[in-house]
Amino acid sequence: MKIQKILATKKDNPLIPRNPADPAGQMPTVKRLFRDLKKRFSRINSDVQKLVSEQKQYQTRITTNKAYYEYQIDEQRYASINDFILRVLRNELLESYDGSKPFSWFYQSYLEQSFIDGINDQIYSAQSMADPAIAGEEISQQIMNLQEGNVSPQQQQRLGLVYARVFEEMAGLTNSMKTDLAETLTRGMANGLGITAIARDIKKRVQVGFSRAQRIARTEILGAYRTATRSEQKDINETIYADSEWHMALLWWSALTSTTRSWHASKHGEILTAQEVDEFYSVNGNAIQCYCSHGPVLVNKKTGETPQQDLIDKMKRQLKVWRVGVV
Repeated sequence: MKIQKILATKKDNPLIPRNPADPAGQMPTVKRLFRDLKKRFSRINSDVQKLVSEQKQYQTRITTNKAYYEYQIDEQRYASINDFILRVLRNELLESYDGSKPFSWFYQSYLEQSFIDGINDQIYSAQSMADPAIAGEEISQQIMNLQEGNVSPQQQQRLGLVYARVFEEMAGLTNSMKTDLAETLTRGMANGLGITAIARDIKKRVQVGFSRAQRIARTEILGAYRTATRSEQKDINETIYADSEWHMALLWWSALTSTTRSWHASKHGEILTAQEVDEFYSVNGNAIQCYCSHGPVLVNKKTGETPQQDLIDKMKRQLKVWRVGVV
């Protein structure tokens, strides 16, 4: 039995992700960002390759058993190489010549979309659980009045922190790539390599940088989504469920794919607090490239019971099938 067949579809139950391999539903945003980054790294490679080609004018071929080249390079030339590469990288990845965060940065639209998706999914799921017979008429009405797409000042502040953190990550990538590419170029010249060989090494190092950028993208797009879901859950608990016998906790949805880490999968179907989720992601690189999601679930404050127990039982069966498949 396929693991997704154990659960109904989202059409049947709004709490269930449309795609079991992408429970947060953020793969489309990640792919759009990948396409954007691919274009930017292609331009980076093209610009640095032009720089490599320019070094031919400083080249002298020495004939030995194999081709060997000497390059005329001094401190000023070395500095100009570093400056050029840094300028190219900052222009493409930071959209800022001096390395400071611009008012409008290309990455922000992707993070904002993911963040708003997190808020909307949390509200949509909360509304699907707001049965007046369980939560009461007043609470049910308050939750039904929540507006999707509404980013409160508090949420906007949290999103701003996401922007700042991701910009710092990309600034760190920019600086490390500058050092890597400049050293690859100048070391190749010092070792007497030809322009073709240096160009090939440069292309490889740009690809390494692209792979790192993809890892950051996967991590941060999902991170923005989960930040929004946890903060929206917190706001609903504090403003609507505060005096109720119920509160919203987080139900862990693992992607359950062949690459899912076992300790991530083991939480599939568990009910956790926002603090427990934060603690999990703060250690062992757990946040890196994690596609898990955390939907809301109603829990009785006194008994710990939940009206969604049938769904949780099905998720546990789903996990058992996944474990058999990966053994």
